[in-house]
Amino acid sequence: MIEIRCLKCGTNQEVEPPQPNDSCINCGHNLSKGSWMRISGYSKTEAIVEKLIFTYGGFWRRFAAYVLDSVLLQFVIYILALVFGFGFFLSESGFGELTAMWIILSILLPWIYFAAMESSDTRATVGKLALGLIVSDLSGKQISFGRASGRYFGKILSGIILGIGFIMAGLTDKKQALHDIISDCLVIDSKHKNE
Repeated sequence: MIEIRCLKCGTNQEVEPPQPNDSCINCGHNLSKGSWMRISGYSKTEAIVEKLIFTYGGFWRRFAAYVLDSVLLQFVIYILALVFGFGFFLSESGFGELTAMWIILSILLPWIYFAAMESSDTRATVGKLALGLIVSDLSGKQISFGRASGRYFGKILSGIILGIGFIMAGLTDKKQALHDIISDCLVIDSKHKNE
């Protein structure tokens, strides 16, 4: 028997190593690969001393995931431009000025994409999924849309200080960028079950 935590609701439970068809005793979430974590140092007599061990997503994996997500978002915007016509995005005077629609999409689309995906059951954007990363709170639980939004807009601060906020992901103990620290989030390996 091992002690595990459901990463959807955070409930601890004692189980045999979870099988793909096992479900959380609290929320019914499927305990398939990547949806639970083993708890290390857990003592039934000292539950408060519970210690979690994660494998954190490093700077270069996170960077690669961000590049993949950026390419995907640009592709989606390009498809929208083809579907609606480039005039949908450009002012009547031509290529020199962008319409409000282009500006709105360039702000809203990335925000909704990152916040919705990182607060969903997958807990990751397409880029993060491709590189085996997920976003969680400090105890490994799924984050809310509000917290994911705070994390997204925190990237503005990470960027305006000459990108130092992003570089922090390669320097801090928990591989947290500035926007992760601000929003109390972690980027961890989705295969982080502690053996």
